[in-house]
Amino acid sequence: MAVIYVYVDGSDNHAVETQLLTEFTTLADEWSALGANVVNDRDNGTPDLRGEDLPDWFIGLNIPAASLSPTAARRLIHFIKGLSEQTGREFVVGLGAPSGVSEDLFFLGRDAGDQQLAQLLSIAVPQEP
Repeated sequence: MAVIYVYVDGSDNHAVETQLLTEFTTLADEWSALGANVVNDRDNGTPDLRGEDLPDWFIGLNIPAASLSPTAARRLIHFIKGLSEQTGREFVVGLGAPSGVSEDLFFLGRDAGDQQLAQLLSIAVPQEP
């Protein structure tokens, strides 16, 4: 089953980790029937990281693509817009395939609107031929 993910863009999340996790947990609890779950996965890094480089850190939400209705998609855009305003962060939206391959598709921030909603709906709701 394909999964839509929304993760904070960037790896320097120490200052906002608690706030992000609180907000994402609240939404995931609201959407538990949809199969939403919170992600907080910090990579330990690889030997090729330099001193100023930070390892990957994924904080956000996963939701089965088939579960994201137009109403939920609107709610998600509104939620991320507010969270972006509160934290000053942008978020990446992507699609994780059942094979384990994932692809970042677009970004959401405080200026998210109808265009991003249409993009989100295009990956969440199968298009009619």
